[in-house]
Amino acid sequence: MAGVMPVVMSHLGGAQNIALLPLAVSKPPAAAEPARIKAIEQLRQLLNSQFIAHDLRPLGDVDLLQRLTTARQALTPPRGRYALPRIAQGVMAFRMQGRHTPYPDLKYACYGLARATDWDNRVLLDEAQKCDDLLAAVAALRPLDKHAFAACCRALQRSWDADIAPASGKLSQGAKENGRKLGAFLAQAKR
Repeated sequence: MAGVMPVVMSHLGGAQNIALLPLAVSKPPAAAEPARIKAIEQLRQLLNSQFIAHDLRPLGDVDLLQRLTTARQALTPPRGRYALPRIAQGVMAFRMQGRHTPYPDLKYACYGLARATDWDNRVLLDEAQKCDDLLAAVAALRPLDKHAFAACCRALQRSWDADIAPASGKLSQGAKENGRKLGAFLAQAKR
């Protein structure tokens, strides 16, 4: 499988030329991965500072403006409750504290239920005990803090809608079973 690697070539009149060099990608060595991620992050920052941050209205070409706006949105990382670093932090807190995870981290663990957020690509949905513990921790919030319970249920619903339902054919048998438990839990929570 071949890909391309962005490389900043030179400065010309304040702008920078970016060349795409072919890169044979089979499985990069583990030592090369941090350098590759750093290069991609530098490119994202360069594009953000040179291209995305500028006002695009003077361009006049509506089609071009629409395509540039789409590129801007694609390059901007998600913020707020959908930010992957925040979700990963919540999942890690849940893995360490289990049912005793405090509310904000528990909510973000719910958003990350079906996402691989750690270096081992583990997914909470694949682990029956962790999935049961997460649902039990959310259920325990219901009599204590209705706002926190509702927020966690919304996060679980978002995880279902965005990550579980679209990939239902690709889920492992254990993940499918935990998905059924989640569906039953969400139906019960709406009552």
